[in-house]
Amino acid sequence: MSGENIDVYLPQIALETSGAAFASGAMSLKATSAYDRSANSFYPDGVFALVCQFATAPTENSVITLAARPLLVDGVNSAEVPEPTRLTRQIGNFTVNNVTTLQAIELIAYDLPINAEYYLFNNATGQSVPAGWKLYIKPRTIKAAP
Repeated sequence: MSGENIDVYLPQIALETSGAAFASGAMSLKATSAYDRSANSFYPDGVFALVCQFATAPTENSVITLAARPLLVDGVNSAEVPEPTRLTRQIGNFTVNNVTTLQAIELIAYDLPINAEYYLFNNATGQSVPAGWKLYIKPRTIKAAP
């Protein structure tokens, strides 16, 4: 219907396609690619996807937290690198299932930093996230329907 709001997406972007393993209670290394909204039509929101497979089932309903490190905050200096006790800017949580099969988990995030590096915090899943995890973003905005 004309005038109603609709979601608009850009193609999915790979931020990490083969992440290194990281333990429960630890941060991942930064994703290989930063995400810069200015290079993607300034879409303010995104649908993140984490794809991983645990060797041993993690704790049911535990989470892997997505954290951002905003870059060039004042045009020169970037925010601090996230740490387990200080996540810099928490974007949201991927809730894991207690299975050893491949998990593809979505997270909808709003008002993302203009330009940022992304990290994962294994927030007490009880298991290491094995090497090979993947992280993607699909930029999203809302506009009026034609």
